[in-house]
Amino acid sequence: MAARGKVWGPLYVNGSFTWTHAEFRNGDAIPLAPEYTAYGAAILQWPEGLTSQLQATYLGVRPLIEDRSITSPSWITFDLSERYRVPVKLPHGRLEAFLFVQNLFNTKWEQAIFAFESRLRNEGAGVNDIHFVPGNPRTVMAGVAWYF
Repeated sequence: MAARGKVWGPLYVNGSFTWTHAEFRNGDAIPLAPEYTAYGAAILQWPEGLTSQLQATYLGVRPLIEDRSITSPSWITFDLSERYRVPVKLPHGRLEAFLFVQNLFNTKWEQAIFAFESRLRNEGAGVNDIHFVPGNPRTVMAGVAWYF
């Protein structure tokens, strides 16, 4: 399900939501298949050339193995972007100054996560464990873009 539109004056919203019940024919879970995902954004388009956007991304709990005994945590992250159309007349294109803050609240999240047996060099037997790649911490980017 998705929706987008103008709410009032300079305020626009867009978003989407998914729900699934993914499993094999025998009833086992499909590893890494989330039950819920969501995305939403609020956008303010100011008449002075400034556009502000706050967006949220959500990924729900997912089974990591078929019997659902190990699951990944859910997470939600927020990003903020500010774009300003610089009022300078160019022979080609336009200039925009931008500020982008990824993971605004510095949420701890896993970008990729798996459960499998592994063994360190000094371990005699393999151990079932969760292995993950951490998500990006708060990151700030700013600059000027030339669109031509």
